[in-house]
Amino acid sequence: MQDAAGRTCTTHTASRIQRPTLKVSTNCSDLLYRMLGTIFYAIGCFAAAAVLASLIVIARPMTKRDDMKPWKTFIFMFILCLAAPYGYCEVLTKAFGKPMEAAIANAYDNAGCNGAMRYFRITAYHKDTAKALVIGSDKQDWGGQDSPVISVSLSKKDDGTWKAESFKVISSGRLNQDAFVFPPYY
Repeated sequence: MQDAAGRTCTTHTASRIQRPTLKVSTNCSDLLYRMLGTIFYAIGCFAAAAVLASLIVIARPMTKRDDMKPWKTFIFMFILCLAAPYGYCEVLTKAFGKPMEAAIANAYDNAGCNGAMRYFRITAYHKDTAKALVIGSDKQDWGGQDSPVISVSLSKKDDGTWKAESFKVISSGRLNQDAFVFPPYY
């Protein structure tokens, strides 16, 4: 076979086609720990709702108990127990999160995650110190996505800016870290 310039071209056919292999991780510990953390969180909220609903029912005067439905009180308390920690973190993040964002992003970059930071939530705040959870996006070796969770301890400098004092990778499949997060963020 010749090309347009008159050179002789040879074609080679591959006798064996190599297909890319997909590495599938058989380690399901990341999913298991997240699932267990969520189950433990729900069980804890269930127990707290049972105690709170019982106290409300017991404390209600006898004359007003006839029209009360205890199961409605329990469902309300269960939903409240599930949502209260998330609401608390949302309020703290909206109120105090903007000045801390640069320090949190710096700590996330130093944590060794390959992907971008998705969001953060302030879990505790005092005048000069705060704690935050950072949730990112990280590619796994087998091609899937991971959501690493990193805890960051922050302190306020004299000039009013925030500095990340320390960080700890709580949950990451690629970095082999499995721990529970309260409240569960993924």
